[in-house]
Amino acid sequence: MACAAGVIFSVWHSFCDALAWRIYTAYYSRERKSITGKLTFILQQHSRCEHCGAKVSWFGLIPVLGYFFVQGRCPHCTRPVSWRFPVFEALALSYGAAFGALNPTPAEFLVTLIAYALIWIVMTIDYRVMLIPTEAILGLLLLGI
Repeated sequence: MACAAGVIFSVWHSFCDALAWRIYTAYYSRERKSITGKLTFILQQHSRCEHCGAKVSWFGLIPVLGYFFVQGRCPHCTRPVSWRFPVFEALALSYGAAFGALNPTPAEFLVTLIAYALIWIVMTIDYRVMLIPTEAILGLLLLGI
């Protein structure tokens, strides 16, 4: 159960990170006015390179390992991919494995996944736009842990 939970959390984190980036782009970035179907953009957009906008290949989307498969660079523009992706995915893997070792019920597991997603998305977006006071974010982080 611990290994499966770790993999699920790592994949879930990767998805939440992409979702947070799309929400930020649709509602807070400079190009937000040019995005007409915001919900469609958020839910149906493919993962893309932050620099050139090229679609990320399927093996580049594998949590933690994808970074090493593409050798830490975008295959299209050869610019470096941020190290934060594999680091946070590995942390999510560790957190999920530790949580799975506690043998949670399916309901507890689902609630934890949803809470993790909400906390991560809020923190990631707020890191860029700085709307929520730092003390409140710290409280959310401690609550999530």
